[in-house]
Amino acid sequence: MSDRTPELPEYTINAAVKANEKLGDVKDRRPGFWGLFQKKVHRLSTDKGTDILDTYEAAELSDTDMLTGVGSARAQEKFLAMDDSARREASTTHDRRGEKLAPPENGLLIYMDVDGLKDANLNGYEEGDKLLKHVANAAKTIARRPKDVIFRQGAGGGDEFAIFLPGDKSKDMATIIERFETALRDLSNGTVTASMIVGEYGRGSSARETLITLDKRLAAAKAERHKRGAHVETIYIK
Repeated sequence: MSDRTPELPEYTINAAVKANEKLGDVKDRRPGFWGLFQKKVHRLSTDKGTDILDTYEAAELSDTDMLTGVGSARAQEKFLAMDDSARREASTTHDRRGEKLAPPENGLLIYMDVDGLKDANLNGYEEGDKLLKHVANAAKTIARRPKDVIFRQGAGGGDEFAIFLPGDKSKDMATIIERFETALRDLSNGTVTASMIVGEYGRGSSARETLITLDKRLAAAKAERHKRGAHVETIYIK
């Protein structure tokens, strides 16, 4: 067999990584696809392994996250691209009266991650999956309108979620956060917590720009805290 790394799509590599982890293999993502198989235990060629690999590969190509039922990273990129395009068009295009087109709606962006996922996964991925489902289901209680959208971050599925609520203003934030907190507590019997940051998009920044800002701010805040506190840690930036 040639040592040359085959040119395979990123979604195939991501799917193989996730399938190996699900089967219990040691995490290993050395450069090149074949690095995944240069281990003592290779089970992707078994019937079960093939089924799992097919499932994860389909998920990589899907707009829906297979575990939580919310939008996938692929779907989020489509959403952000549409927002980028609409804002560019609004800033450069004029109607028949010479006036600029109205930009897309402003809104609230809630960015959160699940606390304790790594520890839960030590007890088996089923435990970690349960945490992610609780948070996703709680998020669905605050994204109830047709235009509200939830996305799970990461092409391979991560522990962060982004919730876009077009048209919502900062005055609604307290009610929205309280609703999420209550739902998460009820769904998990108080065993699951999340760290959260909220900001407005569309006021001088696109949805994509706000997402990047919130991601960085939340990561910095968690690093400073070292230990996450109450049931939901919420930071709000304008």
